[in-house]
Amino acid sequence: MIITISALVLAVSALIALLGSRVSLVSLLVVQLTASFFGMWLLVTSGHIAPSILWMYGLGLAGLVTGGVLATLRNPPVESVRARNAGLSDAVVWSVIVVSAAMASYHLLRAGIPIFSSDVEIERFDFTSSGLFGIPGRMYLFGVKIAWIVASANAAVLRIPWTRYRPWWGASAALLAISLLSGFKGQIPALAGIALMVWIMTHRDRLTYWSVVRRFWPVAVAAVGYFLLVAGQYGTYQDSRQSVLQSSWERWTTGSAQAPSIALGGHFAYLPGNSLVNDFLYYAQRYAGIGPGAPYSVDRAVSASITHANPASSDWVVPVTVGGYSELVLACGIPLAIAAMVAIGWYLGALKKAPMGGPLRLAIRIVIVSVIMTFVVKGGLVYAVVNWTAVAVILFGVGAVAHALFDRPRVVPKDRRPSAEPPKRTAVAR
Repeated sequence: MIITISALVLAVSALIALLGSRVSLVSLLVVQLTASFFGMWLLVTSGHIAPSILWMYGLGLAGLVTGGVLATLRNPPVESVRARNAGLSDAVVWSVIVVSAAMASYHLLRAGIPIFSSDVEIERFDFTSSGLFGIPGRMYLFGVKIAWIVASANAAVLRIPWTRYRPWWGASAALLAISLLSGFKGQIPALAGIALMVWIMTHRDRLTYWSVVRRFWPVAVAAVGYFLLVAGQYGTYQDSRQSVLQSSWERWTTGSAQAPSIALGGHFAYLPGNSLVNDFLYYAQRYAGIGPGAPYSVDRAVSASITHANPASSDWVVPVTVGGYSELVLACGIPLAIAAMVAIGWYLGALKKAPMGGPLRLAIRIVIVSVIMTFVVKGGLVYAVVNWTAVAVILFGVGAVAHALFDRPRVVPKDRRPSAEPPKRTAVAR
């Protein structure tokens, strides 16, 4: 009882401190990882996992925060008045938005719209049924997000508020519609996290969590409503004897902690060799047919251990999120994994004062940060790098074609062209 009361007091104190603090990339990651850390604490108190696993996981969080703090101690370069950079044309930005949204819509029409399917919980993970080498499915997962990043970055470079930039509205509408139709119950909080991440990297205004809550509390209400609506359609929630709220609470806490704790404890199917190398071989064979491949990925091995399935079989298993730190521990050991988390925290913290640059450079940097943050929260480094990079390259090609077709230099008539010869001097009467 004393431990529970103490934990509650610490949680409330941490919440108050968080609301008054500034929103940063590192703090966004810490907020997202809080659920799994708290879930591990619940698993420890219930005797399901050893306390050493909780402490091991906590070291990763501490390393992330330490790196962010170290980044604030360095002397940042004095940033001069930012010059106006040439932004991308509307034709280029619209081409990226339209192509990504069209391919994502094609995927939904071909594979089926998960939110309207009879089994939302299973159909939401169908990313390959649309064919075309999996490109529509990847646009559905990553393309519309990259298009929104490009529109937001271009507006920032042009010094145009997001809400006054038409391509941004188009990208936002596409991203919101595709996300809500996906059948993932946590899509609205996920979109809010992406928006905050991009805002931090494109604006220098001080933004606290309290100001975010005060201004955007209707978004939180909508997120809860959408969560309960979609979760109520999941088969496992309907078959459960618990209420949707209670089941959601358990999945948010102990459910999110189960996969990382299994990975850290080593209680999953055997992996031949290094886990990162294993995933590289697995996806190289799966996507490109290169090499002998690996029988299964780390995520599948962990998920199969939960349901006691054979990971090497073709049986469907629920995708799980092992988490970046757990994956690094498996691949490199605890000391190097902690050092990697410190490096990630330092890099994300150092971006606070990084010069914005042009739209392409800024968009690439945001995509890199998206990959890093996705990896830290969910794991799957090889999967994230391969898919984000592939989709970004495709959309870069789309923008390049649009630039070549629509951004042609204006031809000046010959009679208006400046003469190459210097003007003749005229005699001046004395």
